[in-house]
Amino acid sequence: MKSAMNSIHSAFLAAAVLISITPGTVSAQPFLHAPFSSGFESPDITTTGVDYAEALIYYQTFPAGRSIGPWRVTQGSVDIVRHKNPTAAGGHQSLDLNGLEAGAIARTVVTKPGAQYQLSFSFSGNPIGGALSAMEVVWDGTVVTTLYYDTAPQTNNYQLNMGWQRQALFLRASHHRSTLERPRRRSRP
Repeated sequence: MKSAMNSIHSAFLAAAVLISITPGTVSAQPFLHAPFSSGFESPDITTTGVDYAEALIYYQTFPAGRSIGPWRVTQGSVDIVRHKNPTAAGGHQSLDLNGLEAGAIARTVVTKPGAQYQLSFSFSGNPIGGALSAMEVVWDGTVVTTLYYDTAPQTNNYQLNMGWQRQALFLRASHHRSTLERPRRRSRP
């Protein structure tokens, strides 16, 4: 069974992206509180996840319809990845947007119309497979950016350094509730 899971990861995670949101990284300008300030530390998957010993990680797949803390999986499936070495951008766990298939997560929060929010997060590619990946960030139905990460040079790895790229986006709320989405990853043409 373990070798079957490893081959699934090799086949389906080759072009995946990983993200990490550390507590306190999102703040509103100038006075609103941080609506997205939770990472992917819950649930702790050391007892429920698969021990992928060769990569020095645990992982657990969450299909569409499941929740991960305040986030919900809206498409496909995603993996929570727990790093055995201190290679997560913050905490011990990160999110792989490609579980058994390309996935997406979303979260809706209370916002103040007209207020600007800063979203900060770290972005990397799944080092298994070496591929160019892309991730769109969507705010209230509008793509605000597309990020690319190339793992082909194999400069990032689970054991030593994930090569996280820090990102900061400024998002303006139009409504009293706003939705942040990380849709399916896609390979760059």
